[in-house]
Formats: sequence, C-alpha cells, structure tokens
Amino acid sequence: RLYHHHTRTGWWLTIDPMMRSSSSSSSSQISLVRQAQLGFDLFNASLDESCLASQISSEGWKCFFAPITLPFVETPSLSQVFQYDKFQLFEDTGGLRPPYDGEAAAYAEQFRSSMLQSFAAVADLSQSHKSDDFVVTATGQISIYSPACYDHCSIESSRFALTRPTAPGAEGNASSPTLSELVTQWFFNVSSSQRSSEHSEAMDSQIRIVDACHGFNCSRSC
Repeated sequence: RLYHHHTRTGWWLTIDPMMRSSSSSSSSQISLVRQAQLGFDLFNASLDESCLASQISSEGWKCFFAPITLPFVETPSLSQVFQYDKFQLFEDTGGLRPPYDGEAAAYAEQFRSSMLQSFAAVADLSQSHKSDDFVVTATGQISIYSPACYDHCSIESSRFALTRPTAPGAEGNASSPTLSELVTQWFFNVSSSQRSSEHSEAMDSQIRIVDACHGFNCSRSC
C-alpha cells in the first residue's frame, strides 16, 4: 500500500525574530525557534534519528521544522505553505498583525525570502518551469503548494477551494489549481482536462507550485 501525507503546518523557519525598536514590544513573546529549543529539552523529544544525526548535538530541535526533517521522510508528502505564514509572523514580530509598515513590513519581506530559500533547500528550483506569476517543478518526494498569502492552514476553511497562486487580476489557468484540486490530482495521480500538456509530466509527479507575484498578500483570492 502506498501512503501519501498532506502536511498543513510545521513549515517553520530557523530565522531570528524581528528586533523591535519600540519599547512597547511584549516581553512575553517567544520566537518559534526558542519555543522549539525549549520544547526539545523539556519533553526529551523523540524525533527522526536520521535527521538528528544530520544536526550537531545542540541543534536537534531543528528536526521539528519541516524544511529540515522532510528530506528524511520516505512517504511522499504535499505541504501547504503560505509565504507570509500568519502563525510564525505573529510569533516572530512580537504579536504584530497587518497592515505592516516600517521595520515590520521589511521583516515580512525578509521572511518571505527566507521561505523561498527553504523550498530551494529541499529541492533545486533552478530547473523549474517559470512564468511571471508562478514556479512549477517536480523532483523528489516533497511536493509544495505555496501561495504568497498572509494565511495559515486554509484546509479548514473555504479558502481551501478558492485560493490560487497567481497574481491578482490574472485569469485562472491550468498551472494554478486551488489546493483542493491539487490534492486530488496529487493523491490519486489523476489527469485534469484543464491541464496544459507542457505541465502534465510535472503534475503527474511531485509538484512545486510557488507563487512569484509581487507584494504582500498578492496571490489570487488571498
């Protein structure tokens, strides 16, 4: 029996939190990196031995983070990752929410850049098909679906069937399915009549759909 794994959370980044210059910053806010460090020590966490062996002894906590541990998972996986992940941005900006300006806006863009780099760390995107609004590649066991939205875990909302990783105002096309459409195509390995032939091979294998639109929260139907 072949199992597939759809991951909806856990694509955390091992980046420093925003250092707020304002004295109003909450002293109780703890970055996700620090939470992972504390949890690893507190719970004597049981994590993948291969992943742990790839880290220095003091950094086993990194195996909580999907970009680091998924390369050691043999089960094919499809990760839903928002480039402006609401959960981690809230934690790492000291509890701030959009609209962002100044240092918070700069940090959000730095965060998105780090997110894109994390995708490249688990598969080389340099040979991907590219257009103005999206990137698609098919390599390895790790599939990624990543709109450029400020959001988290849309699988439990109507956005599961609405958000498309294309620029605002662009017409929907075969290379930008909603997550609900993509999960069906990926899990059952079915063909779609809406798919263009140039992408059929990628859609029948491991999938990377990564929005390259410009600006905060810029994907279609964010």
